Amino acid sequence: MTRASDVAIIGATGIWLDPPATIRARTVDQLAWRFIADLTEGMDGTSIRAGVLKVASNERVEPFAATILQAAARASIETGAPIITHTAAAYRTGEQQAEILEEAGADPSRVAIGHSDDSADIEYLAGLAARGYRISMDRLPNGALPQYGGQGVDDRIDMIVRLIERGYADRILLAHDDPISAPLLTDEDQAQHKESNPWLLAFVADVVLPGLDRRGVTADTIRQLTTENPRVWLTGA
Repeated sequence: MTRASDVAIIGATGIWLDPPATIRARTVDQLAWRFIADLTEGMDGTSIRAGVLKVASNERVEPFAATILQAAARASIETGAPIITHTAAAYRTGEQQAEILEEAGADPSRVAIGHSDDSADIEYLAGLAARGYRISMDRLPNGALPQYGGQGVDDRIDMIVRLIERGYADRILLAHDDPISAPLLTDEDQAQHKESNPWLLAFVADVVLPGLDRRGVTADTIRQLTTENPRVWLTGA
């Protein structure tokens, strides 16, 4: 796929919401070993190695979600792989995740706190950035839909500008985690996403970056957001 598209595609290991019973029976050590194997040997019996760790929590970090976070921290320390999280930003879940990851020894600069643009609370996001975390503004197209936190698209772009003005340009990641093709959705939900985002995977390039430019964000800063920040987060360079 990477060769055919000429786009670097990075696979993820980790565990999303609602893991099966066979996963919930595993310990921190067992999960960490599984993640490390995916990162260093290959996933699902292939030679294709993961490049990032994905973990998830919703309104609060449940006990097993904490176990997963601890395992991901160990795998990140062992391999140098970055972590990206799923959060319910309106509940400030990222702060709970940060506490667990820090206690486990993870490097905040290698952790992207996901779905942060669902939050309207600048102090929550700036607080995480001040602790060294990457602020993943990665649901940008979903601002067109009311079920994603009440933050419209313009609100999300404005929040990016406010974080830049606070001195956190080097902490921000941009993306469009828009489920335009997600079998876990109903056909009606799928259609709603496609209708609200006709740009699909070009949303950041065609909507967000021009929006930042109109708000006075410099070309150098836009390059930092789109090129340098993801490079540093992914590689640790």
